[in-house]
Amino acid sequence: DGASAIYGADAVAGVVNNVVASDFVGFDISYRQQGYDHFAAEDDRLSLKYGVDLNGGATNISVMYDYYDRDAISASEDPRWGDSDHRKLIPADSLWANDSSFNNRYSGKWAQLDMVGASGYEEDFINADGEEDERDVYYLDANGNKIIPWADFAGEIQIIPSDDPRCARADSQDTGQGTCLAVDTTSFADYYINPGQFRDYRGELQRDNLFVFVNHEMSNGNELFAEVGRYTSDYSRLKEPAGDFAVALLELGPDYYWSNALGITAANIAAQEAANAIRVADGKSAKAIKTNIRIDNWRPDIGPRVINVEKETYRYLFGIRGTTDSGWDWESAYLYSEAETNDVTDNRLSNSLLQAGLNDSTINAINIFSSDVKTELAPAIVSVYRNDTSTLRSIDFKASHPEVMTLPAGPVGMLVGVEYRKETYDEDRDPRLDGTIQFTSAVTGYGPPFVADVLGSSPTVDTYGRRSTRSMFAEMLIPLADNINAQAAIRHEIPSDTDESTVGKFAVGWDVSDDLLIRASTSTSFRVPNLIQQNQAFVPRQGGNPDAVGKYVGANKPLDDSYSMQSFRLLNPDLNPETSTNTSFGFVYSPSMVDGLTVTYDNWEIKKEDTVVLLGRANRLVEDLVLRLEHGPDNCSLFSNPNVIRDANPGYTAAEEALFTAKGICPAGEAQIVYDPYANAATRTIAGQDFGVYYDLDTNFGRFRLSANY
Repeated sequence: DGASAIYGADAVAGVVNNVVASDFVGFDISYRQQGYDHFAAEDDRLSLKYGVDLNGGATNISVMYDYYDRDAISASEDPRWGDSDHRKLIPADSLWANDSSFNNRYSGKWAQLDMVGASGYEEDFINADGEEDERDVYYLDANGNKIIPWADFAGEIQIIPSDDPRCARADSQDTGQGTCLAVDTTSFADYYINPGQFRDYRGELQRDNLFVFVNHEMSNGNELFAEVGRYTSDYSRLKEPAGDFAVALLELGPDYYWSNALGITAANIAAQEAANAIRVADGKSAKAIKTNIRIDNWRPDIGPRVINVEKETYRYLFGIRGTTDSGWDWESAYLYSEAETNDVTDNRLSNSLLQAGLNDSTINAINIFSSDVKTELAPAIVSVYRNDTSTLRSIDFKASHPEVMTLPAGPVGMLVGVEYRKETYDEDRDPRLDGTIQFTSAVTGYGPPFVADVLGSSPTVDTYGRRSTRSMFAEMLIPLADNINAQAAIRHEIPSDTDESTVGKFAVGWDVSDDLLIRASTSTSFRVPNLIQQNQAFVPRQGGNPDAVGKYVGANKPLDDSYSMQSFRLLNPDLNPETSTNTSFGFVYSPSMVDGLTVTYDNWEIKKEDTVVLLGRANRLVEDLVLRLEHGPDNCSLFSNPNVIRDANPGYTAAEEALFTAKGICPAGEAQIVYDPYANAATRTIAGQDFGVYYDLDTNFGRFRLSANY
């Protein structure tokens, strides 16, 4: 507890020390295999431990090795994990029965096409009750037929396999490629991507861990010591295929071979020409004809993503320790540690290669209408990587003495020390992720840094950061009375990239009797933002989130209340370091009348200032609603919220815009990008009470330990 003054200024609460035996003599070996009743997987673990004394006992070498091998478990091996639609698990009489929130499947297995010109328009009329109403009117050709019969009113077309009964309807068109074009509808539940049928519940893993300790006692009484460690792991896992993002939509180009062959491009142009004819008749200007066709909501089933992660860590420590003639125990050591991660994901899709194939005017173009999805998209399949390297170097010197002075109650012990450490972090992303190979969506206009060249992945720039820290520390054990002891510690740190800090700790223990100890402590800590928070310029991430504006106006009328959007985490150069104050008061009671019984109680509080946080998409969207309510429904062109970028042309009708103004806010399109800079949070106070009872019982049958914690 209160470890910041002793182990580092960023240790907010406690520190657990793992001490490995460094003077072992002998040989131990253990092997364990574990299997499962319901899964085709096994776990194997082999542990070796060897130690030997040399040079007449002056030198000890200890070697410890651990190997672990586990098989993957596919989510499909369990019916609950393998079905991502959890609605069937909810009782029929539940309030959440058939709630779509429990349907965790993905739509878009087959692409939805959105015609630019739609296929009709809304017309005001007086209904049979004599009331004003609206109705859908479709654009018709010279023969009175719908110009786009296989599109719904909004011009949306769904591609589905040709063996679907809906392909036999009069308003569907066979593509001759194993699919048909059908009127878009939300009823295509058969073609959802079920993640549980692709992903592993746990991945396959092999790892080994080797530690070597060498200790040598010199003739002058000093001791040399060294540690060498090596850790490697190889991990692989399957995951469901990725889908498009709202900011990175693809399109069928105007010269795309397959849409022209099916007459889709011509129908799209004809619908826009019909719309222009109506505009001109009404005295309005005609709009420019657009010949592209947007692809919306597409998660092509090319099989699972294959994730392979290789990690390797090295640790070297060399030191010397001894005792001076005046009784000071001293120690100095140099440490170097390096960790490398190579993360490669296969079976991904390149946005730029996909778009090139969807612009191709030759028969070699990617055929989005083909039922053989994997083969057709093969030219756009790529692998992407992420390589990380982090290093830590440190050198320290410390000395301690059990009796630097004597007080009436006894000797005062003291420890002093200095430390220098240097940390580095280097992250190298694939060129399709870091912006080297770029893609700009012709549909949304978004490119780097908002869009990556990998379908379903957000861009992430390469990052490099380093920090060096100089530290000085001291600790004293002070006897205040025969039965009262105190601990005082102080640490001063000077980081290279932020302000220096001083933290401290004071603790006292009072042995009221042989049975009762009362203890109390107070300490401070100081934590600078980590290397990623201080050096990574931005981190875009896509994800679903409720939109507070959509919920306020009315669920899905006309703005969806929950959908996918991009958050853009931003570097904040004005971040303050985190600070905290920790206090604790309690007792330890070990009644002599009950041998082996110990009762502990502690009342503690951690008060933390300037915690580094991200407010998150949800809070930023609530903030956007609050700002809109404050602005009101007038002068909408003057409203601005730089943290939430919404669709500027949502295409609302006058009636839909009226739904916003009726709620007292300006009309708002879907949120596309939410900026979320790192921020310092307000004061946080965490408090609690810990109560424990421990009982050790020695019997003829062995030693038993009972414990209860609350």
